Amino acid sequence: MLRKLTDYLREREILSTHFRCEHGLSCAECVKHPKRPDDWRTDVRFAMEDSGDGDTRPCPKCGTPMNRAWDRKKKCEGCGYCPKFTGPNSSLVGAEYERSAGFARGGLPRLLFLSPDSGGGHWNAKPKTPDRVRRWEEGEGPNVANYSKGDQRKHWYRTYELAWYVLRAFKPKKFEKIENVTGHFAHVNAAKCSVNYDANRQAPRRLIRNCREYLLGELDILRPEIVITQGTWCRYVAIQPLYRSRIDRIEGELAWVRMNDAHKFLWLWTYHPTSWRRGGVSPFEKQADYDASGTAQGWVRRSRRIRQLLEESQSGQVATNRMS
Repeated sequence: MLRKLTDYLREREILSTHFRCEHGLSCAECVKHPKRPDDWRTDVRFAMEDSGDGDTRPCPKCGTPMNRAWDRKKKCEGCGYCPKFTGPNSSLVGAEYERSAGFARGGLPRLLFLSPDSGGGHWNAKPKTPDRVRRWEEGEGPNVANYSKGDQRKHWYRTYELAWYVLRAFKPKKFEKIENVTGHFAHVNAAKCSVNYDANRQAPRRLIRNCREYLLGELDILRPEIVITQGTWCRYVAIQPLYRSRIDRIEGELAWVRMNDAHKFLWLWTYHPTSWRRGGVSPFEKQADYDASGTAQGWVRRSRRIRQLLEESQSGQVATNRMS
């Protein structure tokens, strides 16, 4: 699965080390600045020329070595250039997700999260390939269990938390701790590149629209059984336009989506974990329905319902197969 995804991204020219996307200039134009009118064009060229790794890389404007230890506020010491648009970051495909036979064959369901964009991205190409993204998440990077209390309201912790509730509904003993979900889900960004807005503000919807054609191929490779979209743009700009006539609404935020005649997935749409807070409670937190002990009762209820729907679907499929 990981190799097939890598090959697909390379063929479509949206792999970080083989970046030649036809939409590059259109997306980079979103960060056009009146005081730096040509930097966005330089950003695209800079991203497309990168295929490697290392400690430094020459500045595209003056040639001064720039440290690859990326910082969105760090500028070239020679001319002050700082890339705002950076090339594609590959999807995370957990090792256990890849190994899973899927719920239809007696394994854990393949759970996939779809986010609008990466928020921020560095311009070092090799660490953004599917293989390196997995290695960072499943060993080289920080353990989600060690996040501080302040980090627990951030996007990635909340993603892990929701994955934990869903997977625990199927195998509670296997997922007693939140860190146990590492490797058991996939995470895809609807927009592959980043415009690196301050405070990780969401990228313009133009990036999501331009990448929509690539998302369809990714989902076909990853074949999820549960898809959780984060944020309204993933719902209205990504999923609904892709499967407009193939969405069967169930109730509330749940629907079946028919990818093709042979495969469908259960779709749960959620607000983004960092959605704007009104009156101290964000739409995401209201959806999660945290009680006094910190348990997300909303996710408990939805996770049970997801399991019930998958079981009913599987029972119906078995019955259909027997009749045929």
